[in-house]
Amino acid sequence: MKFIFSLLIFFTLFVSSTTNAMIIDNPDPEASDFARAEAGDWGSQSKLGYYYLNEHFGIRPDGAESEKWYVRSARQDVKSIQYALGFLYLEGSSGFPRSDEKAYYWLYAFKTSSNPLSYPFDFKRVDVALAKMAAMLTPQAIATIEQQVVKWRENLKPEKNSGGCLSNEKLEYLLNLAEKGDAQAQFDFAEAFYFEATICSSQEKDSVIEDLFKKFNIINRLWIEWSAEQGYLPAQVIWANMLDMDKQSEESIIWKRKAAEQGGRFAQQDLSQFYKKKNKSGISSDGGLNFVEEMWFWHNLAAYRVYWTAEDRKTALAHLGQQQFDIIEKRLRAWKPSPTASTLGKFQEDAQKADFESQMMLARFSLYGDSPSRDFSEGYFWLLAAVKYLPEEAIPHFKSRDYDGMKNEAEKNLTPEQIAAVRQRVKNWKPKL
Repeated sequence: MKFIFSLLIFFTLFVSSTTNAMIIDNPDPEASDFARAEAGDWGSQSKLGYYYLNEHFGIRPDGAESEKWYVRSARQDVKSIQYALGFLYLEGSSGFPRSDEKAYYWLYAFKTSSNPLSYPFDFKRVDVALAKMAAMLTPQAIATIEQQVVKWRENLKPEKNSGGCLSNEKLEYLLNLAEKGDAQAQFDFAEAFYFEATICSSQEKDSVIEDLFKKFNIINRLWIEWSAEQGYLPAQVIWANMLDMDKQSEESIIWKRKAAEQGGRFAQQDLSQFYKKKNKSGISSDGGLNFVEEMWFWHNLAAYRVYWTAEDRKTALAHLGQQQFDIIEKRLRAWKPSPTASTLGKFQEDAQKADFESQMMLARFSLYGDSPSRDFSEGYFWLLAAVKYLPEEAIPHFKSRDYDGMKNEAEKNLTPEQIAAVRQRVKNWKPKL
């Protein structure tokens, strides 16, 4: 199951940035991920599938909702989602009903898809899973499922607003910027090739793009690695997950820590889980790092908290004792995100599109960053903007975390006139898609 979670994190991060980079013909200027998913955007659909699977930003886990959105994405012939969906049905956990029939359907759809791959999937694992299910299903049931897949693919029509494919000119433009050393362009170029390989492969490409396309996997990995080395947070997270999938865990942790120190929430979550696992294995420290302290420190930051909730305080004190608890609390209060210029630019770009994670990163950076970058009005604005487009069910849970602490931090440093001005700005603000 851990493998599937790692895979879903990898592709959720990848497709969420990819769909932001594409030009989507969306009729709703105030659309969030929820509206884009309803409109047919496969990247937003897969994001919602992940959110409902993992209690993302306050959405309570709901296996049925997660299944609904993953299936809608997979039905657009998104090969990576078909792969993960098949194993979720096979393992039947995290709210997904176990179903050999559905598992066979999606793994068979994955195996028979003509879309090229952006990542070297474990085909042997798929073959083993299909053989295992074949032994449990009747030959008639298998034949029926395979016929259903063939029929579905023959009638396949992408949903309206499923996303736009980049023209050759735009791909060449990105490549030109990437070759000049632009970290975001390097990552966007890798993303564009991922999108082309999984969704747009049937479109004609000129000889230049076609030649590059044959070298897709090598180019994809190299650009992501080069972008990560320049400090671009999305690339660091994706590169770390690629290393994880290559079973290079120690190297992966180095990159996750770099991303976490910039404020990357997924990286912070992974670090917390990494140190939790280390501590459970009987190793309590290494190289001056106390694994229990690291686990709790990154756990709190990943939940947007520099303050303890009453529940976490009680649990942490029971495990740590007062002295160790005070050390972690001091670190949390002193912590400041340190995004590079390219990362900060990406946050600003995506925050304008109502991307919740980016808005929270900007709020955090503006409220807790170093003095030259600290801007309480801007931090207050992005905190309130992040809440504006959350679904109603998520707001109470979100506010129970560090919302009040961040809100108080801003309001105690602003005049009543400044607070009123920010609130009016939020009221008038609309995403730029």
